[in-house]
Formats: sequence, structure tokens, C-alpha cells
Amino acid sequence: MAVSFDLERLQVTGAPVPVVEGVMTDEFGSARYDVSDTGTLVYVAAGGQAVQRRLVWVTRNGTEQPLPAPALAYGYPRLSPDGRRVAVELDNQIWLYDLSRDTLTRFTFEGSANQSPGWTPDGTRIAFRSNKEGANNLFWQLADGSGGLERLASSESTQNLTSWSADGPLLAFFEIHPRNLRDIWVLRIGEKKAQPFLQTPFNEGAASCSTAAAGG
Repeated sequence: MAVSFDLERLQVTGAPVPVVEGVMTDEFGSARYDVSDTGTLVYVAAGGQAVQRRLVWVTRNGTEQPLPAPALAYGYPRLSPDGRRVAVELDNQIWLYDLSRDTLTRFTFEGSANQSPGWTPDGTRIAFRSNKEGANNLFWQLADGSGGLERLASSESTQNLTSWSADGPLLAFFEIHPRNLRDIWVLRIGEKKAQPFLQTPFNEGAASCSTAAAGG
């Protein structure tokens, strides 16, 4: 879509009109297009070739060793604490890749979007954001796939986990608020209680807990 805009008054001056249909979008709704200074619009057509990514081991000196898993549109790969499985986002669901068996198995089935996985420090559960009950909020599920999804936090805003405390009782995540943008929150798992950690008019994200035990 396109709409007229007054640069001096910084106001929209007309109604939006269609420009082109069939533009590829990603899982976040971002359209794959750009416009040149001369007015030429370029875009990736929907239904085109999907993104292909490979899972690789990376050594400390930067050497990459591809895993035998097929090339697919993987996102947010997270290695299990025991180093045996990788939780990945694929087709808006969480899948598990078993390194020793070379198998890729779907993990989540409830909700149309389950994304951004993260293992608990003891490896018994996987947390992620899900739209199972409305807004994309935090849920978790037993790593063996049993028990179904369990809600961890409730909000009208989208939540996304970033880090666990070393001993497991605290989960750091960011919440996307229409007014405050991204803010960092901390969830106490035992109490199912979330509280803000950093709220400013700016974007905060990628919070990482220290390796020391969190204590109370």
C-alpha cells in the first residue's frame, strides 16, 4: 500500500491505495520489499523459494562444521543442556533435532504460532512464546512432549524469552508494549509472577542472566 504524505506538516494527506499484491512476508509480518530513490519498487514474490538455512557446529576459533540436518527455514536454534538435542523454530512451530539419531521431530501442536524456544537449565522443559490463548505470551512444556502447554505469564502484549538464571527460578524476557516499545521483565517461575526490570521510552532486549545462582 502507499499513501500521500506532507513532509512539511509530517501528516498523511490521502487515503492508502494498493501498489502491488503477492509480496512475501516473514513470520513477523515484515514485507520483503524496498523502494529506490528514483521510485522503483523491488520485492520478493510470495510463493517464491523459501529461506534455506543449515544447522552448523562452530568451534571457538570460528570453524564451521555442518550438521546432517536438511536445509530448512530454521530460526532460534537452542542447544539442550546435555548437548544432545537442538530446539528450533520451523514453520511457526517448535521442532527438536536429535544430534545422535539425526531426526527432526515436531514438538508443539497447540496454537498456530509457537516460537523462540529456550531450555530450562535442567533440560526438563522448553519455554517459548505461543498464541494458544490469544496474545503471544510465555508458555512451557515438558521436553519429552507430554503434558501439553502450560502458561507462564499473562499479558495483552507480545512476550519473548531471552535467558534463564543458572539455577532456574528466574526467567528474563522482553515485552513489546505499544507505548514503551520493548521492556525487560523478570518472571519468578515458582510464583508465576512477572515484574518489570527495565522500562524506558527506548527498546530494551536480549537480557542475559549471570551464571551465578539467582538465590531468592
